[in-house]
Amino acid sequence: MSEFEPYRSVPRVSRLEYLVDFLTAFSKGANRAELESKLIERKSWFEDEKYKAVGRGKPFGNKALAHASSLLTDSFALSRQLGFIQGKEGDRKLTEEGQRFLSVSDYISCPNLFAQRFVRTYSSAQDLMLLLDKAPNHQITLSTQTYKKEGRHFTEIAKPLGLHTDVVTFIITREILSQLSLINWKPTYEHGSECIVYLSSNIEKTDNPNEPVGGLTFKNNGTLYSATIRSEPYDVIRDTLWSEYMELTDYVPLFPVFYSDLRSAVCCKLRISDKVFDAFAELFVSGNDTKLDVVWSSGSLPYSRDSANLLKSLPPKSVDGEYIIYLKIEKKENGN
Repeated sequence: MSEFEPYRSVPRVSRLEYLVDFLTAFSKGANRAELESKLIERKSWFEDEKYKAVGRGKPFGNKALAHASSLLTDSFALSRQLGFIQGKEGDRKLTEEGQRFLSVSDYISCPNLFAQRFVRTYSSAQDLMLLLDKAPNHQITLSTQTYKKEGRHFTEIAKPLGLHTDVVTFIITREILSQLSLINWKPTYEHGSECIVYLSSNIEKTDNPNEPVGGLTFKNNGTLYSATIRSEPYDVIRDTLWSEYMELTDYVPLFPVFYSDLRSAVCCKLRISDKVFDAFAELFVSGNDTKLDVVWSSGSLPYSRDSANLLKSLPPKSVDGEYIIYLKIEKKENGN
């Protein structure tokens, strides 16, 4: 492992898709205007998908979608700090690591090419993961409000917990690490913008500098750690799915629930990522499960979900391209 001082703040790039779009266009020699256009394209795509999921038409008149200059600046900064581009302005080029990153088709699940570099590069990522590892039940509840009227700020709440970061860096770190399945989180909606953040990976001290299969290593304050993404056997996820479904429906089978709500409940109970659950869901919505009959349907998500959390709430799509919004479940007659 190369030794360097990690950055404390993370550039404001909240989704890996932005980085991939930026580096792909950059590798083809795109100028600043073309790079910004690509990022605007992605911003618009995200908004379109959110509106489809809530059952509304294409967003109209959103001026924020017409510009991405700040996102472009942050994409340059993130790429440079991760070692994916190098050189001064006007003479920047993609590094070998940047080329390797773009050569991987499923970049989110390849820890050696992104997760590894991200965690090693930003102390906020290390601090959050290690804090969750030590926390009771591997979770914390934290508000992202600043409470300016009351004179309280996020840093004053987070610092005693061991998070030496500002609210923006925390949110960006949370979003990236959850995309990488290393942590997960869910909004509570009970006290403003509180969220429960929990660890969805196993962290251990190690003397082996080699990355574990499906995992990564990082050094913090001289101690080497390994992190591997948590998973559970099919039967365990299915049993938890059924018990959480029954609780959400007040024990009424075949009552519709939002896929995203059920996923959130199961993931929090088992400490797994959305991606692990979605991979399991591909199997049980196929209708081939031996114990459960699962019926899914399209529909619309509640518009009351705030826009910042809506991408988090998006369910997967069916083979026909429809969002799986609702699930209805019952036990099969021969199921135990």
